[in-house]
Amino acid sequence: MTSIELPDDLVGRLLPAGSLRAELTEEEARNVEVVIALRFAPIPDRPSFHHPGAEPPHRTGLAALDERAQQEGKTGKLTTALSDRVDTFNDIIAKGDRVWITFRVAGRHTGELWGFAPTGRTLSFLEFGVYRLSEGKIAEAWYFGDELGILEQLEQGAVEVPG
Repeated sequence: MTSIELPDDLVGRLLPAGSLRAELTEEEARNVEVVIALRFAPIPDRPSFHHPGAEPPHRTGLAALDERAQQEGKTGKLTTALSDRVDTFNDIIAKGDRVWITFRVAGRHTGELWGFAPTGRTLSFLEFGVYRLSEGKIAEAWYFGDELGILEQLEQGAVEVPG
């Protein structure tokens, strides 16, 4: 289960309808609300926020790590390896049909990840997301995470599963 935490100053700027509407256009406010709802949704429910025919989210770095691990006969993906996951928003910016967010992902490492056995330790990394919305749905999404930071945390405290 994923949960989201918003810093107090961000909550004050974004959640009350009056202040949100005052700083953003109507389209931008709706787009921010969609992105926040997407981030609050459990991972299996997130496709419902995507526009029909939208490309899958672009996660080049994480996808490359998943592919490399598979080629080496290792298993585990970030989406299933962390329990008690919490995404903490650092910043949200909206302009027209685009929304940019920075957030920290943290969760307990309870599932195999890229060949590393679960450690029970908390892994934490910074991620940046860019969204383009159309008709109230996400038409395109790009994510950039600190993959090196994740690997360094795994290497410092995890034991590789023999392949």
